[in-house]
Parts: sequence; C-alpha cells; structure tokens
Amino acid sequence: MMLTEFDLLAQALWLSVFAVAMVIVLLISWRYPRQIFWAVFFFRPLLEMSRLMKGNNELVQGIINSVGIAVPAVLLLVLVFHKKIWSEVNLLPLAFLVAMLVTGFLHGTNFEAGEMLVRILTPIVFLVYPQMIIQSEKDLKTFLRIVAVSTIFVLLAVYLDRQRTNVHPVYGWVQDAIPLKSGETQNRLGAIFGVPTMTAYWIFQFFAVAYFLFEVERAFARIAWMGIWIILLIPLYFTFARAAWLGCLIVPFLYSYLKGRLVRTTTWIIGGIIMAIVVLPNILFRLQNPATIEFRLRFWFGYIRSWIEGGVGSWLTGMGFARLPEKNIYSGYLYVPAGTGLVENSLIFLLVGAGLVAVIVFILMILNLARRASWLRKNGTTPLIRNFGAWSLALLVVWFVMGMVGDMVSYVVINWYWYAFFGCILALWRNRKEPAQSQGGIFFSPDSGE
Repeated sequence: MMLTEFDLLAQALWLSVFAVAMVIVLLISWRYPRQIFWAVFFFRPLLEMSRLMKGNNELVQGIINSVGIAVPAVLLLVLVFHKKIWSEVNLLPLAFLVAMLVTGFLHGTNFEAGEMLVRILTPIVFLVYPQMIIQSEKDLKTFLRIVAVSTIFVLLAVYLDRQRTNVHPVYGWVQDAIPLKSGETQNRLGAIFGVPTMTAYWIFQFFAVAYFLFEVERAFARIAWMGIWIILLIPLYFTFARAAWLGCLIVPFLYSYLKGRLVRTTTWIIGGIIMAIVVLPNILFRLQNPATIEFRLRFWFGYIRSWIEGGVGSWLTGMGFARLPEKNIYSGYLYVPAGTGLVENSLIFLLVGAGLVAVIVFILMILNLARRASWLRKNGTTPLIRNFGAWSLALLVVWFVMGMVGDMVSYVVINWYWYAFFGCILALWRNRKEPAQSQGGIFFSPDSGE
C-alpha cells in the first residue's frame, strides 16, 4: 500500500521527535550515569506491563522494541564518552560482540536474523556498564533492592493478567496445555509475557534476588523479603517451567555449599520438595513426563546435523540467524527456523547460528565471570561483597543450566538483568584494592594462590 503525504509527514515528525528525545536522554545519561542506571532497571518491567492496557498491542510491542534498542545504545555511548569500555576486564565481552557482528556480516540478515542479533548483543552493554556506577556494597545493595521491588510489580501483573493465560499478547497464538495424571489439562500461565518460560524466569529472578536479600538483610527487612518471596512464588507452579524449578533448588543449595552451610540448607530444600509434592502432586507427574525432553532432542539433533553438513565455513562462523528450511519433525532430521530460537539450548543455538568461534568466546566469558566471582567470594573487602561473590557464582551455574534446556542468550529482557548482575562481579573486581603484584591474565585473579 502506497503511503500518502500525510503518512510520510507523520513518520518524519515521529523520527524527528524520537531523535531529539534520544539526544536529551543521552545528555542526561552522560551527566547522571548512576541515576539513569537505577531508572532503567526500575522502569523496564513497567514498560513490559504496558501490554495490560487496552489498545493497539502491535503499537505497544513496537514501542517496547524501540526502547529495548535505544536504551542499550545510549548507555553504550555513555560508556564510550566516559572512557569506561576499553579495558582488559571487558576484553571477552567485546570479543563476543565482534564475533557475532562478523557472523551477521558474513551471512547477511533478514528481519528475523537482524532482530536475533540485536537480542543477543544489546544486553552485553550491561556486563560493562556497572563498572562505572557500582563502587561499593551500598551501590550493590541499592541495585538489588531496585530490581527486587520492580520485579514485584511484574509478579503482581501476572496475577492481574492471569485470565490471558497462555495467549501471546501481540500475535494471539496459544501454547500447548500440560496433560495431568487425571487426564485433564492445565494451562501454562503466560500472563502479560505470553511465553510461560519467560514468566517463570521473571519469577525465578525474584526468587534469587529475594533469597540473597533475605540472607544479608537484618531484622524486619529479612522477614519481609522472605514473606514476599513465598507469597509471590505461587505462579511458578502454573508455568510448569522445570528449568526455573531446578534453578530455585540450585541457587540456595550451591550458595550454602559455598558458605559452608550445606546440611541446614539441604534439610530445608528436602522439606520444601516434600511439601510441594504433597500440596501440588501434579509437579511430580510433570517432572517425569518425557515428552518435552524427546521433543527437544529432536530439535538438537536437527540443528547439529544441519550445522555439520554446512562444512568448514559453518563450523567456524555458523550458518547465520536467517530462517532455515523446515522439514518433517518425525523424520528424526529436523531443520527449524533458527531465527525463532526454538533450539531450546543456548550453546547449540550459538553453535549453529554463529559457529565455534563465538561459542568458544562465549564459554570463556562465562568462565571468566565465574573466576572473578570466586575471587570475590574469597577476597571481597566486606562480608556483603564476599556473600555476593558466592551468590553470583551460584547464579552463573543456574544460568548455564537453564541455558542447556532453553535459549537463554536471546531472552533479551531477562538478560538485561542477568548480565547486569554479572556486570556487578566485574565492577567489584575492577574496583578492588589493587595488590602489590601484577594483575595476572584474563582468567587468573591476583590472589595469593596464583
């Protein structure tokens, strides 16, 4: 359909207003980098909740997508202007960014592939940005409290929007219901996000942050975080997201192991599992249902088979994130649309889309973060920072485990938060008191044992 002069004028006006707004936001962000960081992580969930409003859902989604690109772009410019991006600490995140851009250049992009690259790359900014504003344990606790409070709004929205269970808020498609032992079905709670797994990851995020705050807060605040945590975790059952359930077990278990409190926490977790099975017996049936595991194995096999047949070029730089041709799922040899992220495995998704180089850099980046977190756990200057080192190390393990049964690298909104948590690791390590000896290499910290 041809655009009228009025349409073209309206688009030009909108672009002009948007450009002016971005310049103003950039100037404010450059002058107040800490305050803009707090604002981003407080208001981002509220932006997602705009889907609750009645109106043009496609317009709302377009605004969300535009903001999702504009915010990291502005923060990246702030980092460049403040000369905070070029350092040894950021070498691996920047190398991963370059590897992904090379993939896009070599393979070309269509709309879906371009969107996928943006979804993978924009959260990388949040690995770097905390280094500019997280200077002390006070900054760290402020950030975690902001995330926890803003996520409470998300979970309340899940309750308010539960009638739209399992229906995508923009496109209207419905995901499959879960068969129960009784023969009935249970809808998966998608709520405002449409995708049940995404809802479950929001809930898990609150679980993880509230658990850490419960560990480090005192008196009434400690009890309050525990109470809110228990009440708002109820929707997790209705999402049937096994990865999130598993994460809720690994985080306290591994944290307690690292803190030397394994027996007490193990007893607490076992008691919670028994209570959950008694009160919600369908959990046990869901956990032993092999159907979705078999489905994922078919996806994984199809992706890897197509990648192997692509030859040396595909092995090194992947096949790109453009759509691949589809074949019959029951043939045991499956091509699926790579741009959708349906592979349900982060490493395989990166392997096929971007190749071995990107996957190796990605794994090294995670190992580097784990090494820095381990250093903080042992050598942090305060008990809170040492606790955060243990907590973030546990969170890294959970994120990686979730990534083996889901495409974590392309969940852009959730990765804003995960990468910001991990960015706090780099910030606290970079701002540590420098010891007398040299700093060491990319993978080794300057503690006394190395």
